[in-house]
Amino acid sequence: MSDSSVCQLPYNAIKKISLEIPELHSQLLRLMSREIFFVTTISGDFTAEERMAAFLVMVSGRLRTHGQSTAMLHLAMSRQDIANYMRMATETVSRVLARFQSSGLLEADRKEIVIRDTVGLCEVAQCMNPYAR
Repeated sequence: MSDSSVCQLPYNAIKKISLEIPELHSQLLRLMSREIFFVTTISGDFTAEERMAAFLVMVSGRLRTHGQSTAMLHLAMSRQDIANYMRMATETVSRVLARFQSSGLLEADRKEIVIRDTVGLCEVAQCMNPYAR
């Protein structure tokens, strides 16, 4: 686990202020839409490789929005937590990461992931693109 912060915002307060600030309303809808899309993608009927690639692309994308390196990932979640999140066995997560490593997409060492082929990883994660299927 890693340190984190949580800020709880009352729904009615968010609703009121987002109606007063249209840009905030649009941004909130965009963020919720992205999260719903990702969760349905991860839980969809896709291969373990597609789901794992989508997860890594998502983590990398979140780092990009915070101005951090998108190639060097420190996964705060254990393999078991990742497996539970993506509804697969822990062994499957480890096997998929090993296959990605042997194919040159990334290097994995416990919780440290170095993405070596971003384009290739994104190609595997085509399930994130609703127009790709």
